[in-house]
Amino acid sequence: MWLMHRIIAPTSDTELLAPLRLTMVRVALTLGWVSAAVVLVGALSPSWHAAPIDHVVILVLVASAASVNGVLGLMPWRRWMGTRRAELALALWAAAVVVLVSVFVHLGGYWADDYYLLYFLVIPFIAATEPLGR
Repeated sequence: MWLMHRIIAPTSDTELLAPLRLTMVRVALTLGWVSAAVVLVGALSPSWHAAPIDHVVILVLVASAASVNGVLGLMPWRRWMGTRRAELALALWAAAVVVLVSVFVHLGGYWADDYYLLYFLVIPFIAATEPLGR
């Protein structure tokens, strides 16, 4: 009887959401590369904005973000998913992306540039990767 109860016992939320979070990590890595390319093209394109933008700083930030994205792509997410290590890595990743987009928005002159649109990629990532209890 114990075995039967053990087989049909409900699994935890962490176990149930692990495949979703793994898929979200893959999507986030892809969107990280696409976002870096879009920001790079935007920084190298002629600008008609009223606010002067320091393109060198933006290019350095894009190169750094692309490097970190490459490192994140090499991490063993499948093995880590559902562990405390994965939760910490995802939380740090989300916080770093929010800070990076905030710096882009600041350097772009707030409403004078379109960097704020990157928040539309950040919010679903945070919502899908954060634990339910937070």
